[in-house]
Amino acid sequence: AKSTVGAYWITYSFSNSDGCTDTTGAAITIHALPTATIAYGTYCARDSAEVTLTGATGGSYTSTSGLVINKTSGTVDLVKSGVGSYWITYSFSNSDGCTDTTGASITIHALPTATIAYGTYCARDSAEVTLTGATGGQYTSTSGLVINKTSGTVDLAKSGVGSYWITYSFSNSDGCTDTTGAAITIHALPTASIAYGTYCARDSAEVTLTGATGGQYTSTSGLVINKTSGTVDLAKSGVGSYWITYSFSNSDGCTDTTGAAITIHALPTATIAYGTYCARDSAEVTLTGATGGSYTSTSGLVINKTSGTVDLAKSGVGSYWITYSFSNSDGCTDTTGASITIHALPTATIAYGTYCARDSAEVTLTGATGGQYTSTSGLVINKTSGTVDLAKSGVGSYWITYSFSNSDGCTDTTGAAITIHALPTATIAYGTYCARDSAEVTLTGATGGQYTSTSGLVINKTSGTVDLAKSGVGSYWITYSFS
Repeated sequence: AKSTVGAYWITYSFSNSDGCTDTTGAAITIHALPTATIAYGTYCARDSAEVTLTGATGGSYTSTSGLVINKTSGTVDLVKSGVGSYWITYSFSNSDGCTDTTGASITIHALPTATIAYGTYCARDSAEVTLTGATGGQYTSTSGLVINKTSGTVDLAKSGVGSYWITYSFSNSDGCTDTTGAAITIHALPTASIAYGTYCARDSAEVTLTGATGGQYTSTSGLVINKTSGTVDLAKSGVGSYWITYSFSNSDGCTDTTGAAITIHALPTATIAYGTYCARDSAEVTLTGATGGSYTSTSGLVINKTSGTVDLAKSGVGSYWITYSFSNSDGCTDTTGASITIHALPTATIAYGTYCARDSAEVTLTGATGGQYTSTSGLVINKTSGTVDLAKSGVGSYWITYSFSNSDGCTDTTGAAITIHALPTATIAYGTYCARDSAEVTLTGATGGQYTSTSGLVINKTSGTVDLAKSGVGSYWITYSFS
């Protein structure tokens, strides 16, 4: 190693025991050693590492177990090699057949490890990444996905619907980097809108649904709603305003909600009452509640549409239903009703005539019996039978009223005139006579009457003169009839 390269002659001087000496010699040639250097570095366990070779080529590379190296090229398979530090020896020679070795160290650092996981989501809220392994990396994806590069949180609401690949790039303290990735799918939310309106508390309200069907309707206490159809029972629900929520989904399992307001106004309230009447005069309604409505009924009943007054005299006999239609300031309308019964009036006629002030006068009654007869002072009448005592009544004309009723309790009156004439007055006087000649009557008062007597008395019916000679002896009563 200390000799200089070149050719030399080497002399060997020697002697024996006799003291004799001699020399001999030989030539020697020193060739230069081949020279080479190799260099590697520090790597991450990915891809391969190429040697930096300076000097003699064509050598062979070797190392210890665990390092996978190409003996010819010196290329190290970093992926297949174990993590750690190795010494690589390069053995080489030259054309003089001289050999040598050189070496270099190589260090392989482990790659950082990480996995990320997302899933399938609906386009609402946000999605958090499930990260296992190296933290502090950065998340990226393609256009359309709105992702926080630091946290990996995806804004699902702002991202476009579809499938995306998210890449997570990360490193370790050795400066080794790697990437991993995961798919994420964002499904579109279903869409729907519902509409109700303002109603009166009667019947039911149907929903106007646009979009996703098959959802469920809910609301707050007080509103009676069919969860499947969305139909609101207005009559059974409480008066007021409510919010109805419609919850729905699509075939991807994404759900959403929409809502609409509904207002239910109270119905106006009113009651009307009539009764049972007789077919005379008019009947007024008893109204409680909402005013200003309209009254109607069936044919035959004559009713004032505004006041509800029934003209009983002009209406037909029978039972009717009267409907009262009314409203309130919310525009809600309703109806109520009441029955009215009109009974026919009883009918009767009475007749008297013109009488003289003697005996009695019987009434001629047609129609309802059992009534009562009355008249003015001076006429003596039997209230039950209607018989007039002509002899006791005063002379003159009277109006007799007959008041009567029927089984429905309806009453009426009818009447008739009666006239009572004074009787004529007259007196006649005879005396006691002998059976000869004739006897003249002494007449005071009404003349022109007729005289009559019993058998045996011969009397002139016109003059009242009695033929005493022709009459039988005895006492007789002579009657003078006059008018």
